[in-house]
Amino acid sequence: MSRTPTLTAEARARLEALGAPAVDGPKPGWCTLTGGSYTTSSTASSGNSKGDKPVTVPSYIESLETLEYFGFEESTANRIWDRYIKYHDETLEFMDFVTGHLQGCQDAIAKDDDWNKAMEEMGIGKRLREAILDPDFDEIRLTGSARTWVLDTIQNSRSYLKMMSPCITGRVDVDTRYWPRPDLHP
Repeated sequence: MSRTPTLTAEARARLEALGAPAVDGPKPGWCTLTGGSYTTSSTASSGNSKGDKPVTVPSYIESLETLEYFGFEESTANRIWDRYIKYHDETLEFMDFVTGHLQGCQDAIAKDDDWNKAMEEMGIGKRLREAILDPDFDEIRLTGSARTWVLDTIQNSRSYLKMMSPCITGRVDVDTRYWPRPDLHP
């Protein structure tokens, strides 16, 4: 099975040249980027800015660690990853297993539905559940379902991971105002 690294060799070399190399994360399967090194190449060249915090990301986009990064509890991430390892092929991709898992779970739609319970049954961790259930955003939250918001968050997190290397190497021009803050990932 071939997996896509979150940081390409070119992106790692660019970070090294900027004096902000990616380092091994707190446990295997993760890497940590310091300061502004995880933003676009133009902002990365300025080095560590005040307020920039290190961000830890999965080493590979298709990985058990990515499932945890998406906000799944460890046991749920393991179940999804095990299914992916066992059944993936040319027609079934990594995200198919994520969406398949979510589609097989109870959803919450109405204000009176138990959204927290629905997301617990999806295997979503407390941090992401609390973010989705923030009462300040009830009006927005109720425009979709629990599954909709979980999947939207997962897709945004995946897009962030996939754009890291191109942005670090300067291969894309991205307005980072529309990126999720890395310290707010699930």
